[in-house]
Order: sequence, then C-alpha cells, then structure tokens
Amino acid sequence: MAENNGQVLFELTGESLSAALRLEWEIRKELETVTPKQSGNMGEIRDSWNAFYTNLEKRLQNEAPELLAATGLSAPSVQVNHGKDTWPRAYEHFPQIFSSPERTPRYFMYAPVDYKGDHFTPQDGRPITGKEEAQIGDLLFAGGWLGNAPLVTKEKSGTTLPVDYNPGANPWLQEDLKKTHTQRVFVAGGESLEAVVDMRRREKEFSAAADAVREEVIRLASFELPKLLEKLPAGEGLRIGVNYSYGGGIKTVEMQLSIRMDGKVNFMDGGKAVKLESTDAYTLKKSHGNEYTVKPRRDTEAGKKLADLLDAVPKHPTLADYPVLHANFKHTPGQFDRALGINGVVPFARDVGGRTVLVYNTDKDAGGDFTPPGAKPIHAAVYNWLLSDDSDRNMGVTPPPMPKEIARALDFAKPKTPPAPKP
Repeated sequence: MAENNGQVLFELTGESLSAALRLEWEIRKELETVTPKQSGNMGEIRDSWNAFYTNLEKRLQNEAPELLAATGLSAPSVQVNHGKDTWPRAYEHFPQIFSSPERTPRYFMYAPVDYKGDHFTPQDGRPITGKEEAQIGDLLFAGGWLGNAPLVTKEKSGTTLPVDYNPGANPWLQEDLKKTHTQRVFVAGGESLEAVVDMRRREKEFSAAADAVREEVIRLASFELPKLLEKLPAGEGLRIGVNYSYGGGIKTVEMQLSIRMDGKVNFMDGGKAVKLESTDAYTLKKSHGNEYTVKPRRDTEAGKKLADLLDAVPKHPTLADYPVLHANFKHTPGQFDRALGINGVVPFARDVGGRTVLVYNTDKDAGGDFTPPGAKPIHAAVYNWLLSDDSDRNMGVTPPPMPKEIARALDFAKPKTPPAPKP
C-alpha cells in the first residue's frame, strides 16, 4: 500500500534541545520504579515497553504537559495510506526523537508530515535536508545496522479518515468486478467453503503422517551419533536436522537429513555438517548443500518401520483437487507464477477478518463469469482492507475504524469461517 506522506528531519537546539534532555531525564526517573521486559517473547517485550511509555505520558500529562507539547508527543499528524485496489487508511503518527551515538550526543527529531503537507516544528529546531539528511540517517542508523530507538516510542494508531481528505476519483466499488482487477476475490460459502475445510483436514492428516516419518528418521539417525562423535574433538556435540519436501514431481515426501556440529569446542565449527553414510535402515544420497535424501531400506528389519511410515503418507492435498473451485479466468503467468503453479484456474484460500476468502489471479480485463459454488464476490479493496486490519493487529497497532462502504460489502458477503473440524 502506497503512503502519501513522509517525514521531515530537525536537529534540536535551544528550547527543543532542553525539552529533549528533560524528556530523557524523565525517562530515567520512570525507570527507577518500573522495569520493562528486556528478554523473552518479542510481543511481550513490545507490549511491556508500550505500557511503560503510556504510563510515562500519563504522568507527564499531569506533571509537565508543556514537555509533551514541546517534544511533539501531544501533536499527532494524520497520515493516509492509499494504493491500488485499496480503501484509504488513516493513522495518527507522532514525532520521534533520537540521540546520536557520539561522545557528546546530538538530538534529532523526525516529524511526520500529514495528509495536508503540515508537520510539527520543534522550537529552535534546525531543518535538515538533502545530503545532510542522508548523512544524519547513516549516523543514527548505520544504514539499518544500528538499532537506534527513539527516546519515546508512541505507536501509530488508526483513526477515522478526515472528511476533507480527497483521494481523487475512486469509482472502484462501482466497477465491474469481472474486468478491472488482477485478483478476483470471493468469500467462500456452501460447497466452496466445504472444499476448503476438507482440504485443510487432509493437510493435517498429511502433516501428521509426514512428521511421523521425520521423527523415525531422527530416531534412527541418533544411533549413528556415538560413531560420528569418535571422529570429533572430545566435548563436541552434534544435532540432527530433518526436513521434508513434496510436490514438483516428487511422488511422495522426501526426507532430507543433515547432522551438524554444535561448536562446543570451537565456535567456528558451529553448524558445520559432518559426512554421513548409509545404514542398515536407510540409504543416503547427497542432495543439495550438506543434506542427504533418505531412502528406507525395504530389505532389512531395521528399515521396515521407516518404509511403512513413508508408505502411509498420503498425497499432499491442494485446492486443485477440487474441480468445483476450478475457474475459467484468463491469466498469463510470468516466470515466478509458473514456478509456483499460479494460474487463473485454482485459487488460494486465506482467512481474513473472520472469513475464508478464495483469491484467483487473473489478467486485467480478463472477464470470466465463474463464481465458486456458495461463494460471494467482494471487491479487492475490501479484501485488502481486511488484510491490513490483520497486519495491524499482528504488529500491535489499532486498525482504523471500518468505513461504512467496506462494512456494507462484508454484510452482503455473509458466509463466515466455520469452526475448525475436530481431530
């Protein structure tokens, strides 16, 4: 989704520099009594720090509201994201202050530019543009290698689209859905939804059977570890890695085995693969990199269980297995599409906004009158809105309120994702 706005850079001097230093002091004061999470789950760390900054802001609203005003933390800028086949999404953004990694730090502010072209301007701040702006960016972030965090992180938050925002001509909810998009989207229902549910049930069965083979390969490979360790320095360790692949002409799953050093003796050896040989349970063939394709031996007792487990793995299911979903849309595949088997016949299924949708790739103006049985068409903009909502929530961002046009389109497409089948 394209972003219509941007940001401007200032070096803080005079009054704004004094405000930044005061803000930094207030943060240290807050940290004397509150310790946000520093390790563990990344989402929990993010939530912990967001709560810290929220509580800091609440305290400053009572004790020093002028400090929030001077640092831009009470001056949101509304930016609007808008791109092809999307409905405009509005977010409140706040200025961010960074200190430079120098012996005597300098302080800089990135101020977001709103949809009208306005932005917060720090008192006595020196605007930075052109080559100097790029140089300051390299100083603060080292081309993306330096994880420099702002003094205060105030997450963006979705907000109502301003009534005076003018996105230009947007006829797309009145467009003919058959002729204007490179994706045709349907909310699955009835027979089409039953096909997706059945395919996902079969996927679980496939994964369970393939995982059983994988675990057996790991068990058998573990018997080889003592012999392999004899060739390594005392104290070294080994770890077994098994992946599996399917499709692309492979009749069943193929197990890929590698055994690598832990690097306990020499950390430079960590991850280094060791040479493997066939056993009385399986034969090995070098495949790619340092992996070996595992083939069970069917002429030995040791290999019989592995062979039986491999034979029990069903064909990997896809939506191509369900003729009721086969469309007649024209799609000219590129090299990437051909490699992935993307065409205008078989959709991919995705759960968004509590609904299961079927998405077909098409050429623009492809036409075609196919609708999956029991499904209802929705505009690509509606689908992209739901995708963006889910993305926001995954990032801990509050999505913008749903526009009435999107809500009406979803109300028309009533089918919802059914409960997952019981195992």
